[in-house]
Amino acid sequence: MKLKKYVIAALSILAIGQASAADTAVFAGVSAANNSTFGYIGGVKAMNGDLSKSGVLLRGMLSYGEYDYGTTAVTGGKVDGDAIGAELGIGYQWVNPGNRFSLYGGIDHQDHDLSPNDNSNDVRGTKTGAAVQAEVETLGSPWYGALLGKYSTAYDSYWVRGRVGYAFGNVTIGPEVILGGNKEYDESRYGLFLNTSISKSLSLSLSAGQREAEGNNARDDQTSGYVGVSITASF
Repeated sequence: MKLKKYVIAALSILAIGQASAADTAVFAGVSAANNSTFGYIGGVKAMNGDLSKSGVLLRGMLSYGEYDYGTTAVTGGKVDGDAIGAELGIGYQWVNPGNRFSLYGGIDHQDHDLSPNDNSNDVRGTKTGAAVQAEVETLGSPWYGALLGKYSTAYDSYWVRGRVGYAFGNVTIGPEVILGGNKEYDESRYGLFLNTSISKSLSLSLSAGQREAEGNNARDDQTSGYVGVSITASF
C-alpha cells in the first residue's frame, strides 16, 4: 500500500535525524477518518543555525492521501480519490521568551486523481498555486496554546488548527479544533490532543475526535470519528 511505504520512509528519516545537532526539525504524521487517510513528511531548517532563535526559515512538505465520497454525478454513485501534494516555502520566525510566531510564503503543488472521473468536481487533475502559512505557539508552561493556518490558491485549499492545553509534567492535554477544505468541500474536526516529549529532541502528538464534512454537487455529507498521530525530531 502506498501510504504504508510512505510512513515507513518517514520514520526511517526521523531515526537517522537523531544522530545530528540542532538547526533542523523533521516532522511526519498520519490522519485517518472513515472516508479518508492522509500521510505527510516535511522539514524546517533555520538558516541562522538555531531553531530556538528568530531568523529565516526554509520549509518543505510532501503528502499523500486516499479518500472516497458518494455522488449522483457518476455511475455507481461512488468516487475514489488519490491526492499527492508538495509544498515549498521560505519564511521568518520571531521568538520571544513566552511565544513563537512564524510566517511563510511559497508554492503548493497538488494532484488529484479520481476514479471514475467526476466531471462535476473541480478539484481534479494537477494545479500549482501560491501559498501562505502562519503559526503562533506559546513556549511557557503549564498552559499551552497554538494556532496554525495556511491557504493555497491551488483549488482554494485551506487548513486551520487551534489547540489549548495544560501540561502535566512532560505531557500536555487539551481540546483541538481543525477546519479544512477547498472549493469542493469543507470539513470540521473537534477533539482532544496529547503532546509528549519522548526525549529532548523527539516529540509525539496524538489526537482523536469527531469529523464532519460537506461537499458540493450532490455529494454525500460525511460524519465519522478521526484519529491522528505525528512525530517531530530536531537535530
